[in-house]
Amino acid sequence: KDAYDALRLATVLEPANQEHYLDLAAICTEHENYDLALEIVDIGLQKNPASWVLQLQRGVLWAMKAQLHQAEEAFETARRMAPGRSAPYAALAMVWMQTGRTPKAVETLRAETRRRPRDHVVPYMFAVALIRSGVDPTSADALEAVTALRASIAANGGFAPSHSELGRLLLKRDDVEGAIVELEKATLIDPE
Repeated sequence: KDAYDALRLATVLEPANQEHYLDLAAICTEHENYDLALEIVDIGLQKNPASWVLQLQRGVLWAMKAQLHQAEEAFETARRMAPGRSAPYAALAMVWMQTGRTPKAVETLRAETRRRPRDHVVPYMFAVALIRSGVDPTSADALEAVTALRASIAANGGFAPSHSELGRLLLKRDDVEGAIVELEKATLIDPE
């Protein structure tokens, strides 16, 4: 309650600081009060209409309420506001996969992966979408997923999910030694 009250006061004193709204929404989310968190984010967006981060958080909250259409709209708005950022693309891909539109996720992320040679999130999500599309582990699409995961690792070797996905995929491709290397890296990076 003290943290909530302090952050409410902070939003009054510094209404243009998006971090205060994000922190307040996080407190509400921890207590599973998604409606209040959405209300806070919406107030933050009134004060900071150009904040793609608040728009992204709005989408996350809609997704937590299982309102995927609203989540997709918020993520799409965040993507338009910040086309150079990875997070909106990753969020959109998750919604598309959850709503049975995995091919759309694959197509969009394939194009974005080509535009972002130094990004680690978009190629990771692209590989996940390819894998979830049900590709045969020995197919060219699966090889494309391996290439995307290696690109993700090259961009950020400390991103455990890429190592983990690559390890699982290599195992399905009967590359046991390669799988062990990647899965061991994943567990070293993120023991949890």
